[in-house]
Amino acid sequence: MGELNCQDLINKEKLKYHYQSETYGYNDLEDVFRKSDEAYIQYEKFKSSNKKAKIYGLTSLGLIAAGLITVETASEDNCSSGGVCGTKIFGAMVGVIGIIPGTIGIIYKVKTGIHKRKSISIFNDQMMQEEVSMEIKISGSGIGVYISF
Repeated sequence: MGELNCQDLINKEKLKYHYQSETYGYNDLEDVFRKSDEAYIQYEKFKSSNKKAKIYGLTSLGLIAAGLITVETASEDNCSSGGVCGTKIFGAMVGVIGIIPGTIGIIYKVKTGIHKRKSISIFNDQMMQEEVSMEIKISGSGIGVYISF
C-alpha cells in the first residue's frame, strides 16, 4: 500500500484549492479529478450545471430587459384613448416570463455548489481509504488480536 501524505488531499482556502504544494482554482483541478472516476463524474456534473446556470441566467436577464424596453418604448399614440396599450401588456408579460428561466438558473447554480463539494469530498475520501483488516490468531503466548493496515 502506498504512503498517504497530507498533500495528496485537496484543501480549500477561500476560493483557492491546494493540492501537492500547488494552488489551483476549482476549474483547474480537472486533471487532479481524473485520478478518481467518481470525483471526475461529479466534476463533469459541476461543469454542466454551471453552464446551464449561466445560460438560464442570461436568458432571464435578456427577457426582463426586453420586457422593460418594450414597456418604456410603447408609443401612447398607438393605444386607444383611456385604454391600456397592448404593446405595454406584451412587454410586461415578457418581463414576467423572464423570471422563470431565472429561477431555473438559480436552481442549477445551487447544484453546482453541491457537485463541487461532492467532487472534493469523494476525491479526498478515496485518497484516504486504507484497507483495514482484523484477524484473531493464536500466538505462542495465547490468543491475540492482529490488526493490519
